Amino acid sequence: LMKELDIEIPKWYQQKFVKIRLATVEPKSDDEDNEDQEDNKEEKQMLIVSGVDAEGIPATIFKGVKVRNNGKKIVEQKKKWMSTKEKRFKPDEYKFVIPKTLEIKDVDDNDNNDGNDENEEEKKNELEVSNSEQNANEISECVIGDKKKGLVVELKFYGHYKEPNLFLTLNEYLDVLKDSGDGYVVLKLVMDPYTRIWTVGDKDEQLKDDKVKKLWSMYQNNNDNDD
Repeated sequence: LMKELDIEIPKWYQQKFVKIRLATVEPKSDDEDNEDQEDNKEEKQMLIVSGVDAEGIPATIFKGVKVRNNGKKIVEQKKKWMSTKEKRFKPDEYKFVIPKTLEIKDVDDNDNNDGNDENEEEKKNELEVSNSEQNANEISECVIGDKKKGLVVELKFYGHYKEPNLFLTLNEYLDVLKDSGDGYVVLKLVMDPYTRIWTVGDKDEQLKDDKVKKLWSMYQNNNDNDD
């Protein structure tokens, strides 16, 4: 109808939100494992990834989540069995034990690198350039950062809008939590449904959005005071 009336159809973008939390490592139930855990708990922390809505309320968004640290896969912690009723009232969380000290390491020389140095901006835009040259329906993943550098989370969606998997480097966002011991940030993920390319603002861009900023744990007290 809008087309027939010569009215410009407004472009819309799909928005999703991911909550990234750092917490202390949960103790294991097996006694024989506790001793090893005591030796390593000072060097480890728990990464908890979950979906939320624009108000920070838990939401089922991700079909699966994977994490790699400098290219090395980190195994997801086993989930406790829950009844269907319990699942309705508990957030769908993905937990991973990661190092307390997070570093971004260079890719090894034997990773089929032909010796040509690329600057960071070129790497960041590599996927967008390649995607512009192919049919959007062929896109299976979107990479923001470098899949082999830093702590990278892979988010798999349910595909209602044919969303490609999103690979996102977390180091920059987690830097604000390194002194908190237990805290979280919420990131806004935006996808263009026509190109199926994800856009995720950096730390400063996320904080410019007041609705996103109020969902970060370090600003919770400020929000309470404002109320």
